Amino acid sequence: MALDADFLLKSHGNHQLELVVNYPLDPEDKKGHLELDVYFFIPRQLGVNRKSWSVDKFYRYLSIYTRYKTPAVPLKQLVKKNCHNSPLFRIRKIFKKNGNYHHVDYEMLITELRSLLNIIEHHNSCLKIQMATEKMELLQSIPDDMKQVQVSLDELGGEFLHPDSVTGLKESYDLCREGISLQIEKAAGRVYEALSTRKEQKNDSSPGKALKTGMKSCIQHIREQQDYRCFHSFCSQDGEVLGRNTEETLYREHEIKKWGHQSLYLTSESSSLISRMVQLLFGLAAAIAMSIAVMASLLSLRFFESGSLAWALIAVSAYILKDRIKDGLRAFFLRFIPDIYADRLKRLINPSTGKRGGLFKERLRFPDLSELPPEVSRTRVPASQAENILHYRKKTEIRSLVLREKQEDIAALSDILRLDISSWFIRMDKAVETVYSLEEDTLRQAEVSRTYRIPALVSLNLKGEALPLIRSFLIILDSRGIRRIEESNLS
Repeated sequence: MALDADFLLKSHGNHQLELVVNYPLDPEDKKGHLELDVYFFIPRQLGVNRKSWSVDKFYRYLSIYTRYKTPAVPLKQLVKKNCHNSPLFRIRKIFKKNGNYHHVDYEMLITELRSLLNIIEHHNSCLKIQMATEKMELLQSIPDDMKQVQVSLDELGGEFLHPDSVTGLKESYDLCREGISLQIEKAAGRVYEALSTRKEQKNDSSPGKALKTGMKSCIQHIREQQDYRCFHSFCSQDGEVLGRNTEETLYREHEIKKWGHQSLYLTSESSSLISRMVQLLFGLAAAIAMSIAVMASLLSLRFFESGSLAWALIAVSAYILKDRIKDGLRAFFLRFIPDIYADRLKRLINPSTGKRGGLFKERLRFPDLSELPPEVSRTRVPASQAENILHYRKKTEIRSLVLREKQEDIAALSDILRLDISSWFIRMDKAVETVYSLEEDTLRQAEVSRTYRIPALVSLNLKGEALPLIRSFLIILDSRGIRRIEESNLS
């Protein structure tokens, strides 16, 4: 496979856990399967158990977003006229193929504009990480390369703003241009900050010629983009200083970012198929139990007179056993057909085509220690008897060909799972405790943090892989929120 599946557990704010799972879209695999298992070993003091956390409550606190991973197309490649992975290339191809504006695929053009903006934003996000390590020349070239993309997009203005073009396409074109302008300004601000930091590290009051030229270039980019947005009367034309946006501009940037992400996020539709199948099996269990009770009552008439005490006792006993038989059959069905049973089933829809590109099934359990699979038991030894175990399973079926239709440059998906654990903090003691220690003959007082530790184990199994990918994490939190998450070594 071109890309390997991977995942990361992190905090999202103080009261939410976020698990990001990345997995490939293999163009040669018509139907891929992915199994995700998450185990939390929660102290019983927090009151998280099968009674307090029903299935419905758990899914109210769980949010799932499935999205395409932004293609990593180099900035210099975006402006090349023969780069098939560039949205600019595909936009030119659409306009060239359809000379009549009434036959242009407007939805596809809007999708390509969003893709272009997402790629620019992705490079800006990477720049934030690379600022401290990247070479100065490469840093300085990023705003310049983004500016070339902006110029190439402006050259297509005659096509997008043609009188016969629909209003929605013109608005999308302006949103994309405004978003790219904001991204160029943000990139210039970050590069300026990186160059300033390197100047300070050199302890040189008179920076070198290259540093000085680079910083001036960043300021020039910022001024140009402010003038650009003012000239086109964009909503974000208010002034900024070195990439630190005003409140209004920051809100506008967020709006445009969400507009661009509409081409990345897959929509999901709930399905009642599994619940109907389970209800059918439960109905079958009830029918079998009722049949046994009726047969026992009828057979008793052969040996005892109707209305007699013996007949009445047999009839009452049969109907009492009926409920036990029904519950036993339900448990039997759920135990031996776990692949059919699930709490929720949702279909994944390709946002560009509206076609179903996959589905996923979810299930929540609170297993006992003895019910843990061997690979979990080996990595969680010794397991504490004072813990409640929460097990969440998500099985995903992916149809790569459907999901990559009209977006062939997409190579991977990301699942973002966010669990709100606010209710876990209710029973926690105060975050700071005063403790005393004796050092020789002196009694000393100190303020110590009172933390709670929740081990978590995540297992990811991709079809075609020999062994699942298993990682162990330690979530450290107190009554104020999540403090940190550490990855543990598996022995």
